[in-house]
Amino acid sequence: MAVFVGDGRYVHSMEASPYPADTGLALFSAEGRAVFRNTVVRGFAV
Repeated sequence: MAVFVGDGRYVHSMEASPYPADTGLALFSAEGRAVFRNTVVRGFAV
């Protein structure tokens, strides 16, 4: 998974192994406010 922020100036990459029963995606913030705008999810499959 790659998350691009700051108009694509920064990227956070990671590998995730979801549980087989998972059927969605959740976005959240810890210890602060977050605004998710223009969010695009591509190729999400279990």
